[in-house]
Amino acid sequence: MNLDFSAVKKTAQVLNESVPAILKVLRAKKDDVLFVLGQTENINDLKAFHHYFSDYLEVKKLALKKIDNLLSEKILRANTIKEISEVFKLCSCSDNSRSNALMKWINLCSTFSDMREVYGAARYDAETEKVIPTVILKWLCLCNKLSDFGIIEHLLSNQKGTDLWREFSDKWDNFAMKEIAKSYKLDDFIEIYKLSREDSPAKEEALIQIYRISITYQAVC
Repeated sequence: MNLDFSAVKKTAQVLNESVPAILKVLRAKKDDVLFVLGQTENINDLKAFHHYFSDYLEVKKLALKKIDNLLSEKILRANTIKEISEVFKLCSCSDNSRSNALMKWINLCSTFSDMREVYGAARYDAETEKVIPTVILKWLCLCNKLSDFGIIEHLLSNQKGTDLWREFSDKWDNFAMKEIAKSYKLDDFIEIYKLSREDSPAKEEALIQIYRISITYQAVC
């Protein structure tokens, strides 16, 4: 049957369905689908075209192309973490856009908690998982207390022996040594000892300082 495109849109609106879903039920011809697709600028509707008409290669390619173009514009315009995280959620069917959105998200992060959210978004995604080292390295730069490193250590348990693990360990040890250099109280050194990496120079140095203070304390007593 000849499609009345206005009626298709009205039907979709009344049923709270996507236009592609209605076209699928009406068994729309490929040319009709392509015509409506060409006028579509909504990412969720474009995803629906990709989903409902996966047997039409031309439709799939055009839908993906339009999705990528729209997502690229959104990524470029995003200037806050909230905006880019929302764009990232829209990138489920576009591997390239997903990686680009994640890199923009990383660049916008300025706090430890910001990076923790990025890691949570990237770690279970096959495409963005390869960006994890970049996430970790930026995350390390935002650590401002020793306990932050312990959080990251737990997440890197499967990376031991890798270059990423060695860089992480070096940054953790250096941070701990700087904390030791500016500390003088027993409680400070005890805290550093507890939060330093196992078998690290910093943990050893913290223990030595605790021992020295203990000797001084006994001599006074």
